[in-house]
Amino acid sequence: LSNIYGRSNKNIWAVGKSGLMMYYNGVEWKERRFPLFDGIANFSAVWISSAEQGLGWASDERGRIAILRNDTWESTDQQLSVGMPRNIRSVGESLWLVGTGGIATKKHASDRPDWVQYKFPNELPEDKELFALFPLNENDIWFGGRDGIILHWDGKSFSKAQSTTNRLITSMWGASSGDIWAHGEIGVMLHWNGKEWSMPKPLPQTVNG
Repeated sequence: LSNIYGRSNKNIWAVGKSGLMMYYNGVEWKERRFPLFDGIANFSAVWISSAEQGLGWASDERGRIAILRNDTWESTDQQLSVGMPRNIRSVGESLWLVGTGGIATKKHASDRPDWVQYKFPNELPEDKELFALFPLNENDIWFGGRDGIILHWDGKSFSKAQSTTNRLITSMWGASSGDIWAHGEIGVMLHWNGKEWSMPKPLPQTVNG
């Protein structure tokens, strides 16, 4: 298994290699397999909408997109060019996907192939691999990746933040625009106070979530 996302304690999906999908209904985990991409998809990212919308999205290592409709996953002809997808998250009306080679976004309530892609190295500051994604709101989204790269989306454009590490950043989370944490390789731990990133005492091991 490579990625997991849940909308409630009775609606959780986990995805992995060789088309593996696991579903938790609040009582037990069940393996679910669907005829997606000839059964050879190695899924790396998944996101589930609210029960009312009944939509979900998953991407494999090649950027191919599968969609969940009414508890059934289906293949689509959508394929993103953002490297290996690492994470999918929603904020407001938008769905964001971060890959090792770029970023993609779309309206999450729509099943149309209306992805907007931002690829390296043209639209973004440097040719770096991205791994982490944390959307606080539609005008405040953070991305982190290899060599300590940190990017920020302000609702209109991307900017590169001044990082205090050259280590891989694998996960990000925060409580407010002035309280964001980033973690990663060899215990690296960074904190954003609304003005700058700083590095508190590192943890003793790599943190992936």
